Amino acid sequence: MASPSAILDAPWLFPARAKLVKDFFFQSNIRSNTGLPVPVVAVGKLNYPDLAEAALRDGMCDMIMLARPLLADPYWPQKAFSGRTSEIAPCIGDQEACINEFIHGGHLQCAVNPRAGFEDAMEAEPAIASRLKKVAVVGAGPAGVICACTAAKRGHEVTIFERFERAGGCLIPGMALKIKFDLANYADYLNSELQRTAEKYPLIIRFKTEMTAEALKEGKFEAIVISAGAKPFSPPVEGINLPHVVQAIDLFRNPSLADKANKVVVIGGGSGGCEAAYFLSWEKGKEVIVIEMLPYFMKDLCTANRGYMIHFLEQKGVKLLNCTQLKAMDEKGVLVIRNLSPTVPDPYVTWEPVLPENIENPLAKPIRVKEEEMRLEADLVVLATGYIPDDSLYEQCLKERISPEIYNIGDSFSRGGQGWICHRKNTLSTLAFRLSRPLFWRTIQKNLFRLY
Repeated sequence: MASPSAILDAPWLFPARAKLVKDFFFQSNIRSNTGLPVPVVAVGKLNYPDLAEAALRDGMCDMIMLARPLLADPYWPQKAFSGRTSEIAPCIGDQEACINEFIHGGHLQCAVNPRAGFEDAMEAEPAIASRLKKVAVVGAGPAGVICACTAAKRGHEVTIFERFERAGGCLIPGMALKIKFDLANYADYLNSELQRTAEKYPLIIRFKTEMTAEALKEGKFEAIVISAGAKPFSPPVEGINLPHVVQAIDLFRNPSLADKANKVVVIGGGSGGCEAAYFLSWEKGKEVIVIEMLPYFMKDLCTANRGYMIHFLEQKGVKLLNCTQLKAMDEKGVLVIRNLSPTVPDPYVTWEPVLPENIENPLAKPIRVKEEEMRLEADLVVLATGYIPDDSLYEQCLKERISPEIYNIGDSFSRGGQGWICHRKNTLSTLAFRLSRPLFWRTIQKNLFRLY
């Protein structure tokens, strides 16, 4: 069974496998039908130019093949060749927009490249806007950064505001796990892209700046883009405000919150909850239980990523309790209602595909109900029960009519998940292209966000 070290070493695994094949062909004197040595191509997670170059230099393979990295940045080869590696938009390996889109009935896209799959509708290089505007972008997550950079490249006078000291939004706490190094790489790219754009185009960066509607009004902006992100949802149950109950995002931002805990219960078995359980078990050495009210953990996650995470949790003895509802919390633990029917799916089985909602399985057996109340001991409870859009600033700006054009994008408009980054970024890039024309946002907002 694979361990997390396999993930940490993933970019180097594939050249090593290619070398095994190359050595076997040589030792067995296997040649092509022309009598020449069979060229061996290494492929898989080789979006790091230094690793790809080392694999060729050390004779581990004869060629490098790129697939997903070219979705993330089709100019990868030119940028690597010219030494501009910091300008490469990196593949984050989430497999949501590229692979999982097919499962959900969509088409090929990319979580970090809004133009992938929309090349016929979006220009490779943004044209200068016919009417230049003074634009404010509030929030420097992926949505805000791409919008600000695209608008600035179109000639708009853009100022981007971010309350933290760097760009990245929820990527920053999300990359707390060692295995999420690809997210850290992407966050670095977003920050470098901001700096590069600011050097060449009319873009001003304001970190550590909390914006209000009043402050935006004083700036006299002709267009305001709110990209304030989402806020964690807290279920309305007894004990939700106890001091040992924390949000997963706060745990990632401040891991010391778990230092004194031994037994931890994670509420919510989506990707965020399971990553919190991984972090607590593998990196903090805690005894962890995860409860999920649905039959499947991480149901919407790409099958490969989902399977790896479940195996990692199983290796560390993390208890996964599906079909389990949260009832209350107190100082000693968590009170839940669990379905103990034998028809409840085994949460550790990953070889059975979890079908999306749009595909009906006629062979699926109904889950019967045999509920029982039970108590789970915990000295730390971690909430991973989803997020809701934080559109409060947007609504206030609308109410006070502080600008002729007010937009709401990213998670503050519609909370999806990592796999929805591609949709949001496509929309915000479209928005940046449309900033040259007056828009009455309130009336066309719904349609604009369905342009993809």
